[in-house]
Amino acid sequence: MVQDAFINRKSAQRPGRFDRELPSSQMACGYAAGPFVSPWTGLEAHVVTTEPHARVRTGLMVAGLIPFGWALAYVAFADPARLQIGAVIFELYAAVILSFLGGMRWGRAIARGEAAWTLVEAVVPAVLAFVALLLIPVATILGVAATGLGFAIWMLRDVRDMAWPIGFRRERAIVSVIVLLLHLSLAVLLAVRLPG
Repeated sequence: MVQDAFINRKSAQRPGRFDRELPSSQMACGYAAGPFVSPWTGLEAHVVTTEPHARVRTGLMVAGLIPFGWALAYVAFADPARLQIGAVIFELYAAVILSFLGGMRWGRAIARGEAAWTLVEAVVPAVLAFVALLLIPVATILGVAATGLGFAIWMLRDVRDMAWPIGFRRERAIVSVIVLLLHLSLAVLLAVRLPG
């Protein structure tokens, strides 16, 4: 019996699509009547279909792109001798956001009693962000590649994770693609504009 989403383990079932919504008559506490089983963790879960804070979440996700855009503009238009400042700001912010993405998964795992592997997985973005920061003084472009890789991995992980609300997964995919394009743009600008 399912007492809460993400608690019981099953191995035989594998859901097809995770983004379908059920009629409100089949809803209980904001979850679809499910259950479905995650092909990654084997945990039984219900697809979240109600999102009471969707507008706030969307606004914050869009606002979260501003520091990336500002730092990229700085790199694009600053004096070549000073453009490294913009790259460092970009990478520092990318590291903060990557750590936040891991923290979201950590918090959910603790609150829901998910498998121990989820806790291990949750610290990977912070570790990758730390490595990226260590690379900045040595090879800034490698640092940009490291955080870009982190965003790509966690975008794929989160948009396929049926435990997140459907709207969040869609917005997460869009925002992450924009962040990846900004990373690519930064790498190109650094390759073209960095002196020597």
